[in-house]
Amino acid sequence: MPLIKLSSILSLEPKMTQKAPWETETACGSSMTCCPLCESSDIGALFPSIWVWKCAKCGMIFRNPQPTEEELSNFYNKAFRPENVAAHTTGMAGTTHSLARQYVSYLSRKIGVKRKRVLEFGAGLGNTCRALRECGADVTAIEPFAWKECRNAGITTCRSLDELPESSKFDVIIALEVIEHLRSPWLNLRQLQSRLQPGGWLYAATPNAGGLRARLHGAQWGELTKYGHLLFYTSGTLELALKKAGFARCARVRSHVRHSRHPGKVLAHYALQSAGLDGDLRYLAQTA
Repeated sequence: MPLIKLSSILSLEPKMTQKAPWETETACGSSMTCCPLCESSDIGALFPSIWVWKCAKCGMIFRNPQPTEEELSNFYNKAFRPENVAAHTTGMAGTTHSLARQYVSYLSRKIGVKRKRVLEFGAGLGNTCRALRECGADVTAIEPFAWKECRNAGITTCRSLDELPESSKFDVIIALEVIEHLRSPWLNLRQLQSRLQPGGWLYAATPNAGGLRARLHGAQWGELTKYGHLLFYTSGTLELALKKAGFARCARVRSHVRHSRHPGKVLAHYALQSAGLDGDLRYLAQTA
């Protein structure tokens, strides 16, 4: 198929969020000499101009070098300043109300959330927590930067997992557009797994580095240019990360997500999602 026609299909996908003004910083951290996921030393530059590397063994794509902890903390604190939150210019407002309701609707049908204890890890401004409450869930949020906004919305909010009582266990944990921001998310996922009841569920979503837009745009793929994004997943690497975190089972979610009311766009999104080439990886994983 000629590129122009593929580009016309891509134009029907939701546009990437434009970079915020502070996303012009460069990383000053130390360079990595091995893959952050499988620890293989067989790594090389994929897109050198934007510091993106790839592991030849497992396929993990990652930023190298990565920003330091101080740089990342400064970046997120700037992004979530009150004036940026009020003006909706954080660049990381998170899941929209519409998407949140669709995600929660799927979870309600698939595993049930009513009267369940649900934890959202990385709640952003709280849209998903609100949708969960509307469906009768008992919701707790973990949000290190926009925690005041979540609390102001009446959501029980902690700034880190360490603030939760050791005895707190959940039926469902949700992490939407979070793991790409973490250096070693399998360690965080392992912590989350320990907070689940036996047979509990994790629902995670992250940008799809194996999607059609990512494949065709290469170094121009919008997700690669976002300063806070450190790791970029395909289905294979996300499944490997979930297994490394100790989840017994995981499967990609193929439910249709509606991004537009335009019939042509709806059809295009449906085709891309059915083929696994859409812009998001959504996974449901379960503990033993």
